[in-house]
Amino acid sequence: MDGRRFDDISKALAAGTSRRSVLARLVAGVAGGVLGAGSIAAGEAASKRGPGRTCRETANCVAGAKCVKGDRGRKVCSCVDGREACRDQCVDPNTAYLNDPRNCGSCGKRCRSGICCTTDCAETRNPAWTATVTNGGTGAVTASTAVVCGPGTPPLPPGSTELRVGSNGDGAAQLRPAAYNGLKLADLTQLTYSTYVVQDGSGGQAPYLLLNIDLDGDGATVEDLIFFEPVYQDASYFPSNPQASLAVGTWQTWDALNGCWWSVNNVAGAGPGINCKPLSDYLTAQPNSRLATTSAGAFRIVTGFGAGAWDNFVGNVDNVTINGTNYDF
Repeated sequence: MDGRRFDDISKALAAGTSRRSVLARLVAGVAGGVLGAGSIAAGEAASKRGPGRTCRETANCVAGAKCVKGDRGRKVCSCVDGREACRDQCVDPNTAYLNDPRNCGSCGKRCRSGICCTTDCAETRNPAWTATVTNGGTGAVTASTAVVCGPGTPPLPPGSTELRVGSNGDGAAQLRPAAYNGLKLADLTQLTYSTYVVQDGSGGQAPYLLLNIDLDGDGATVEDLIFFEPVYQDASYFPSNPQASLAVGTWQTWDALNGCWWSVNNVAGAGPGINCKPLSDYLTAQPNSRLATTSAGAFRIVTGFGAGAWDNFVGNVDNVTINGTNYDF
């Protein structure tokens, strides 16, 4: 307290002013000294006030807001110029909610996957499916899987699962459900899936189906592996029921149930390329064949397992349908 203020208080007391009044003036003077010296500067340094909060002037408000008289006669910060309130800020609704996993398409819309595709959340991978990567028995593990936006417009927007092989083409990225262990091939009534190829390795590669097969029904042993490869589905390989030729940079949907397959053991003469056969031929030769029982799942969507051909492959999977159950990746 400076000397002049002390003298003023002493004179007031001597003149008979009540002690309560003097103390009130003292407190007010001290508070005024503190606030008067620092309140404006402190207010300017503090966080700006968001929409709906009281204010004295526009300078108190966040960007995009003005201090205006509210419904109750008090001045409040209010969003202007087409902006709207979101999380104590005034934002442009045309740009603020793009690709923001906390506000995806609208204020407060959170994406469980942590990925916002422009204005829509990418799906979390269905818990029935497990993503795995391997080095294929040699070299480093360079394969990876991820839920991503797009590419392009997936069959079930806005996202899909990306499968990357990396520099070690012997490695692989896979998606596997255990729910179909033990399913007889004869009981398959629907089997389709969609792929997108970003980088096709050495050429002609796309996510393929690989089924671990139990031939004798004991469930304990994988006795064959059968493959559905998109590259073998056009008229040059399967003229009896051709599908589209494999393409890069576009979504394609494959009817695997009615497509061309090959067998590691050449069951029914089914081999790669022009020797692939329909599943009906395989079932004629092995009517009791079924998916084996494996902990990771005998049904597999795969990229990789072939150095050179699969080096640096990048592709995506979406819209898998098995016996009427559709999976959105």
